[in-house]
Amino acid sequence: MRVRTVGVLVAMLAATLFPTSVHAAKAPNVHADLEGRTIAVREISTYYCHDRAFPLIHCFSTASRLEAALASTSPALATTFGPTDYVTIYSAPSYGGSYMHLSQNYDTLYWVGWNDRVRSFKARNSASGTFWTDWYGSGYGLNFCCNQTTPYFSATFDNAITSVYRG
Repeated sequence: MRVRTVGVLVAMLAATLFPTSVHAAKAPNVHADLEGRTIAVREISTYYCHDRAFPLIHCFSTASRLEAALASTSPALATTFGPTDYVTIYSAPSYGGSYMHLSQNYDTLYWVGWNDRVRSFKARNSASGTFWTDWYGSGYGLNFCCNQTTPYFSATFDNAITSVYRG
């Protein structure tokens, strides 16, 4: 009985001296619109979007509407992505489904509705970066570089991407 009491006291002292509580990250004030109409952030990953006006995410009902809107704001661009975009993420393998052009780093894609939804990607503008399976660039990392395209992820990363950073 005495050993157990000492063990409990040591544990209580350690908890007091070395608190290990995890503090939840404060959500950025992200807003989203679908062709000018406000939508819930959780819906972003079901549309075709870009984050160039972050924390406002602009979404469109079709890929062609997104690309037309981007071309009208930057007619000098011959491509469908902007000069600050470093990766485009897709909700289906082989660049299918909904997608989002990213120009921001994300400690968690949860804040923009994309947590654990990335199935393929295209790196942009000769940029490099890293996808991570956990918040704040932790867990397993997958580096990308130099206009790399990846139509399929391994089981480790498929539907498991949580954070992403320009490299």
